Amino acid sequence: GYQTPPRPAEAERACRRSLQINPGYSNTQYHLARALLQQGKIAEAVRAIATLDERRPGSSMAASGHFWLELFQGRPRQAIAAVSGETMPLSLAWVAMAHGQLGELDPAFAELEKALVGGYRDTGELRSSKWFAPLRKDPRFELLMEKHGMGR
Repeated sequence: GYQTPPRPAEAERACRRSLQINPGYSNTQYHLARALLQQGKIAEAVRAIATLDERRPGSSMAASGHFWLELFQGRPRQAIAAVSGETMPLSLAWVAMAHGQLGELDPAFAELEKALVGGYRDTGELRSSKWFAPLRKDPRFELLMEKHGMGR
């Protein structure tokens, strides 16, 4: 599911197999939800995150799951709220994505800068994800990439 481009059906099969082997491993629910979201299976993804909420309430993994649920459902403001307070570079990059979806490019670039300073380096995601597309259209994107050693 994390490949660029992702292979969500294969990721879903792997997650379901993982849950057969170890039904109690809650992180798999998060990865299953992401694979389902990439296939447009929103209701199933909601159930996977609900299971994660039951097993690991308040965890950063659950917050991440809610971020993706909201983003895929076209609610970027709620996605930002889901990971508010998270300071990991990955979470900051996600907040940048959500701001970009809202057309809020100044805060998007501010969050992306913090993510890159913190070590976020997923160039595949940055260069090809639909979620970063609004940022890529802005000349500041390439300047920021070059500044952090990720220029073309």
